[in-house]
Amino acid sequence: MRSGPNYVVYIATADLLRLAERDSEIRRAVALYLAEKAKDGTPRQREIAEKILRRHPLFLPNRLAASSKPA
Repeated sequence: MRSGPNYVVYIATADLLRLAERDSEIRRAVALYLAEKAKDGTPRQREIAEKILRRHPLFLPNRLAASSKPA
């Protein structure tokens, strides 16, 4: 799919989850993106973002806070 002078790249949810499991920066970015879509997205975007946030405890706020603390 082409969008203006740029290309749009779709990433499978499974691949995105795998990346988020390995990298706290990616996990944080995905969680922020999903939270923003759940709040301000279109009805379909809200539905999908809420479903992903519910199904994957990886993006729970307490999990994000724990993963950002230095070991």
